[in-house]
Amino acid sequence: MSSKEISSFRLNSKIEDIHYFFIVNKSGTSFYSRKFTDKYELKANLLGGFCIALMNFSVDMIGNKIKILEMENVKLTIVEKRTFFYVFLVEPNCKSSLLEKISLRIERELLKLIRDNKVNPERKRLCNTEFDKKVDNIFLI
Repeated sequence: MSSKEISSFRLNSKIEDIHYFFIVNKSGTSFYSRKFTDKYELKANLLGGFCIALMNFSVDMIGNKIKILEMENVKLTIVEKRTFFYVFLVEPNCKSSLLEKISLRIERELLKLIRDNKVNPERKRLCNTEFDKKVDNIFLI
């Protein structure tokens, strides 16, 4: 088995732990969202503002940005990259390292799409079937 196949197998074996995926811009607007299960119901427009408020609150209180908010049966993981926050609603056992890898791969595709199509993530919600396909391939759905 090649290293690419091993990597794909590891990724695929944990995908069922991911319920939602969001891309939130730095102003708190949910730029992109995907729902993978019906276990929870979230509103994308509320989540972005909540994440920004949570990050700012944690900096003020403890001096660091919170990255994981654990609840009883689910956790919210926020991966901050250069331009966006990548937010995942996942099962408690889902590894942060997996979410980091997914975020990195998606960010590469997203920045390319923004550059090539002159998309403004501050003004427009992303609805792009080609990007959806790339996200699906990254998540191995």
